[in-house]
Amino acid sequence: MKTNLQLYCKYLMSSNDNYTATNLSEHYYGLSHDSVTRFLKGQRLTLSLLWEKVKPLLIHNKDARIIVDDSVIVSCRF
Repeated sequence: MKTNLQLYCKYLMSSNDNYTATNLSEHYYGLSHDSVTRFLKGQRLTLSLLWEKVKPLLIHNKDARIIVDDSVIVSCRF
């Protein structure tokens, strides 16, 4: 299985706290974390592109809020 934009967007929408390539690959049979990493290195994923994919799936509610955090945490391995 190869990672694609639809699969990755579904993963982002359904994950609560762990957004790693390893976590994604653990939830899809036949998908390796290397495949996810290659996909992410080869794509330009912008907030507007993500919004374009997510917006049709949302249910309108005047009290609802969407919070987007695009921070990057660098992991150091010793």
